Amino acid sequence: RRVQEALPTMDKRPLSNIVWALGALNKNAALFAALHLELIEATSKTCPAFSARDAANTLWAVAKLRDAAPALLALAAPVTRKFAERASEALAQHMSNVMWSLARLKETNPELKSIAEDLAPIVAANAHSMKPQEVANTVWAAGQLQLQLVDSAKEMMDACMRAARRSVESMQPQELANTWTGAALLGFRDEEWLRLVSAKVFRDGRTWSRRDLRLALPAIVWAQARVGFKSAEVLECATSRLGSGFGDVPDWGILALVWSYRELDGDGQHRDVVRRLEAKVAARGLTEGDVQRAAVSGPGDWD
Repeated sequence: RRVQEALPTMDKRPLSNIVWALGALNKNAALFAALHLELIEATSKTCPAFSARDAANTLWAVAKLRDAAPALLALAAPVTRKFAERASEALAQHMSNVMWSLARLKETNPELKSIAEDLAPIVAANAHSMKPQEVANTVWAAGQLQLQLVDSAKEMMDACMRAARRSVESMQPQELANTWTGAALLGFRDEEWLRLVSAKVFRDGRTWSRRDLRLALPAIVWAQARVGFKSAEVLECATSRLGSGFGDVPDWGILALVWSYRELDGDGQHRDVVRRLEAKVAARGLTEGDVQRAAVSGPGDWD
């Protein structure tokens, strides 16, 4: 109630912080549904005074709450435009969060894709200072948005992949997967990155958590198949670590693995794995058409 009473006169920073906090609550933000309409009204009035940080934090929350609080989508366009106006003052974290947000909003607000393209030169200039997660989120977003790799967007990807190569040893499994799948969706092939990640997966995959194995590893295998890069090390890791049953691997992962092994296992070394995967596809009521759709779609957006 106290927040509700303070909203009409609240300054831009605490207001954007409240929206950000709702985003951090994610699905629990629905508990504060009574605030949403007043928050939209207050943010709309204050948005013209937002800094790049304020706009980035607000947009991140709106994207995070895309499904849990869809009413807040009314803020997406004005906040994105404000960020674009102030982008020259943005930090690398802000740029990464905005790119990730625009990818999350690609279905609900497709008109904002053009702003992502306009931001590409500034993203490229900031890429050298991005942390591993920021690099991964940016490349993942570029792939989800299907940015055309010409001019500034190509420069952005080149800069981000340079940063990714420098950061590869400190990247977590999901960051490796998001970076590689984003690049793969764009048909962007970086030979040095491919070799570095393959070696890291082979070396470190034995220590990955089960969650990383069932989510990140299928995406990495799919990404190498998508760009036509066969890594015996990655296939060996997937074969040995995922186990014979693949029981806890999500549907997309099973479908992607079937397609990827078929593409990469030209000598039939892993034919038994392919048969087990095909049996799992049938047992789940999935089809060959689903396999082909998974080959095209990529793993989608992970929270």
